[in-house]
Amino acid sequence: MQHTHSSDSCASRSVDPVRWSAFVASLATVSLVASVAHAQAGDAPSLAGSVPPPTGPSGATTGATGTTGGNGVPPAAPGGNYMFLIVMGGFLVLWILMITMGQRREAKKRQSLFDSLKKHDRVQTTGGVIGTIVEIKPETIVLRVDENSGTKITFARAAIVGVVKEAGATEAAKG
Repeated sequence: MQHTHSSDSCASRSVDPVRWSAFVASLATVSLVASVAHAQAGDAPSLAGSVPPPTGPSGATTGATGTTGGNGVPPAAPGGNYMFLIVMGGFLVLWILMITMGQRREAKKRQSLFDSLKKHDRVQTTGGVIGTIVEIKPETIVLRVDENSGTKITFARAAIVGVVKEAGATEAAKG
């Protein structure tokens, strides 16, 4: 099978929204699991820097107010959950930007394809039908699909997925 689209090159590939969302979801899951594991282990970074936490009379570690948790673990530092929300918000904004940029790029590519269509171009439709453009209307395109019988089929412009041969290349091959 012969590829005719110029979009097959590695340099012009856009980000696949499904793969990107799966990547962002996996990062969010890893971040959530890591923050929960740190909170349960009690090794969450403290806001006081490298100063060791104070100890009580029994030698158990106490919180900033001098109280210990039920299992000797100090209470969570205030503002710890906000950092997680900020990171997740950043990932969400990045994810939305990547999706919209990809959609905008695809829309530009499709519009340039539609603008470059002209009579006698050989094109392929979404259904796999290959034909030669006979007539271009604002919303439809008429294709001649059989050269011998002259069979013509009308398609919506959106059904065109690519140009198989340009009109100039066809005429040069004949001449």
